[in-house]
This record gives sequence, structure tokens and C-alpha cells, in this order.
Amino acid sequence: MQVILLQLDAPLMSFGGVAFDKHKVTNRFPTLSMVTGLIANAMGLGYDEMEKHQLIQDNLEMAARCDRPGVLIIDYQTADLGQEFMLDKTAWTTRGYRERRLGTRMTNQGIHIMYQHYWADAIYTIGFAVDKDAMKELHWTSSKLAEAFIRPSRPLFIGRKCCIPARALFRDKVTAGNPLDALKLYERLPQSTTNVAYRMPIEFESTVKNPKKFLKKYNGQIKVLSDLRDWETGVHCGRRFVWTGFLKPPIAQSGIEECV
Repeated sequence: MQVILLQLDAPLMSFGGVAFDKHKVTNRFPTLSMVTGLIANAMGLGYDEMEKHQLIQDNLEMAARCDRPGVLIIDYQTADLGQEFMLDKTAWTTRGYRERRLGTRMTNQGIHIMYQHYWADAIYTIGFAVDKDAMKELHWTSSKLAEAFIRPSRPLFIGRKCCIPARALFRDKVTAGNPLDALKLYERLPQSTTNVAYRMPIEFESTVKNPKKFLKKYNGQIKVLSDLRDWETGVHCGRRFVWTGFLKPPIAQSGIEECV
């Protein structure tokens, strides 16, 4: 399996969780739908190519490693949509055309309050692979996919448009049995703090054929996530299983042996 390794490093990042009321929460690790969107953005897919988005998500295997946990912050935001300059029914978009603002008078006017949740000063390393049959249907290759993260078709962001990466995302393309194996051996940054336990969420159904054997080997646990997106309707629905455990990857360019 050809696994693409990315490193998510940004002042702020957010992995959209299940929102409640005015709180837009973040998951602890990158979500499957977020990485799907990241791949689609890098490859230049349009918003109207929903079938391709769905094909990627349905055939995506992913693992994520938390190299630096960061700090959870909550950004209190307000917007007075009743201001004169906000009453224009259309506005320019980043895609170069005017877009009509939809909704009722109640939603398009008045003061709106929102609490946006972010991880500040965090670093994650993720490994992913798209099933070879899906890659063939998309007319992609692993080399083309890796190149897209070196020279993306559009600017990339980590979760929300304000979450701009602090460095290039692409790290490596390696051959491994699955994304977990790739991350288990991939070096962590030398400036990362020692004595850090690494939690590793990994897709349960796609990468673990024997759950009991897997859990016994890594002493982890299975959790349920609701991070699947129906790309045709734009709604998150359904659930998937992930495995969460601890890893100790090697330290980059260092002979120091990590002790926990």
C-alpha cells in the first residue's frame, strides 16, 4: 500500500465534531470527511463533483498521530447581519463570481453568536491511502496524489479557512501494510517533548481484520465516531469505528531512546 504522510502544523486547526447549539466543537483528531475535503482541494475537484468526493471518502484509510497536543481555545464570535453593508443579497466569492445569500429574513438579519473551538499550537502527522480501485476510477496515481500536496491546485487549510498551515503539508510517500504501520515507523519531530504518549486513531473496519488480536497487541480501545459526510446532501450522518491507542515512534535524527 502506498501511504501519503502529511504533517498538520498551524497556529490554529479544527477537526469538526458534532455541533451543539452555537458551539462548533472540534474532535481530538482529524476526521475522515476533513481529510477527504483536503485531498479533493489539493487535487482541484469542484464542489459540484460530489460523486468523486464520496468515492474518496468511501475508500479512504487513515491514521493520525498527535505529536504535540496543543491547547483547546474557544473563539467567541458575533456578527450583526443587519448592518447596511451586510444587507446586499449577493457577494463575491473566492471562486470569482457573485453568490446569492440564501435564507429567511430571520437568518439573514440580526446579531448572530457563535463559539468556534480550535486547537492552538498543535502538530499532527497523518497517513492515508485511497483504495487502488477507487484511484483507477478517479484516474489518479499515488505519485500524482503526492504531487498535489507539494503543488496543490488551491490553497489548503486545516479544518476551517482561517486555519492556514505554518509549513508545507507533504512529508513523504512510503510503502506500508496500512497507514498505522507507516505512522508507527515514521519519525517524530526532534523538538517534540519526550515522555509523550501518542494516541493513534485508525479506521477499524478497513485496517483491522482481527479486532481482538489487534487490541491485545496495542492495548487500545475501539470508539465510535460520527464524522462521515453525505457529500450529495452536504450533511454529516452515519458512524464508523476507530481504534485508539498509544505509539512511540522514533525521534528524528537522534539516538535518544524514548522512555515512558
